[in-house]
Amino acid sequence: MQPLKTALFTLGTMGDIHMYLPLAKQIQAAGHAVQFCTYACYREKVTRVGIPFTPIPPDIEADFFTQIYDDVKDKNLNDKAESSIDRLFLRDIEQRFEACLAIIKQCDLVICHQVDWAAQIAAELAKVPWVQGIPGPFGMPNEGFVPRGLRTANLGAPLNKMTWRFLIWMMGKTLFRGINRFGRKVGSKRKDLGFFSMSPHLNLLATSPHLAILPKNMPPATVATGPWSLSEPDYELSDELRRFLASGPAPAVIGFGSMGGNSADGKTTAEMVIEALRETNQRMVIQRGWGRLVAGDDPNIMCADYIPHEHLFPHAAFVMHHGGAGTTAAAAKAGVPQIVIAHSLDQFYWGDMVARRNLGPPLLARQKLSQSQLTERIRHLLGNAAAMRAGAATLADHLRREDGPAAAVTAIETFYTHHTQHNAAAPRPTMADPDLTPT
Repeated sequence: MQPLKTALFTLGTMGDIHMYLPLAKQIQAAGHAVQFCTYACYREKVTRVGIPFTPIPPDIEADFFTQIYDDVKDKNLNDKAESSIDRLFLRDIEQRFEACLAIIKQCDLVICHQVDWAAQIAAELAKVPWVQGIPGPFGMPNEGFVPRGLRTANLGAPLNKMTWRFLIWMMGKTLFRGINRFGRKVGSKRKDLGFFSMSPHLNLLATSPHLAILPKNMPPATVATGPWSLSEPDYELSDELRRFLASGPAPAVIGFGSMGGNSADGKTTAEMVIEALRETNQRMVIQRGWGRLVAGDDPNIMCADYIPHEHLFPHAAFVMHHGGAGTTAAAAKAGVPQIVIAHSLDQFYWGDMVARRNLGPPLLARQKLSQSQLTERIRHLLGNAAAMRAGAATLADHLRREDGPAAAVTAIETFYTHHTQHNAAAPRPTMADPDLTPT
């Protein structure tokens, strides 16, 4: 097929950025043009893997999400969601929309994050087909289950369908009224703007049926591709880390990414984790993340900054993490057990999947975390380590045979071929247009 001119729009924490890098690389490898459009603070993360980058509003600092987490962590679920939505998605939304619209008008097709509503609305108004990337099925309307707080419940297919319709309507009138008001203001006809929105064109579910339990009747135009992971084959572990790994039994690997919170909250978390692991005689590698987890001086503890999961996790006795979709898949692909300490949203779903697949013990909630709970979960894992490691190894074998980014690009190309056959051809944009020149 003729090379496509595409752009990819995402927003959120580093996990939200990292999810799309493998897809962008695969789009490039297939011969298509791609721009990666997100906050300016992520420029280096994107360009270092060779992907053209275009900054779009809002202009934030890297600790923006840590600040939000610290501000809302003690609020109830509704207040937490409303505050986060206002600060994350409504901030400078008009400027973001205009920037997205200028780029999208020069594209054949665009890929949007599930909650990048400014980009989705811009694609709708520009009449450019947009593909949605979804990390997991938690917020995807289906007949198999509905959200119940931060967990899921199956009420039976008829009630599930009715409940989803009601949730979309109700949340559009409450939590997402600001987003929907903006959509109407600029001319959007959509009525589903919110956490549960789906693309009418193509939705790519970036997970595996071997890891996630997928609903039997997924929404139309939805393809499960397998996880999207970015390989960094040239990365080398530091000499310090190699010496630590060689000096004793396999360590537990601890990391909460951008969910670590501020320095005080990170210190509290670190203290509980360290004491629980000491009680169970575990060595540990702590990845600090934005929470700046610290451990002090201890020969059985090593603190580290960024290390690609593919290079660190295979050395672990088990991985303790926040339950992000990418981290859960990476630990599963490494074939090691895991303990999930969920902080918000779909992290509870992934924690449930870990337990249901017997990859680890039942999840813990960060808001109610205690050292005694942690110690109990670690002992549960250690007592069942052989079975969990065997199950993880079997799952890892399945995941290693899947190529999520390649499957996603195949789905995109198939969709676009059918789309152009059934729609009048529009003038194709040119990469020489200044609006499409990456900066």
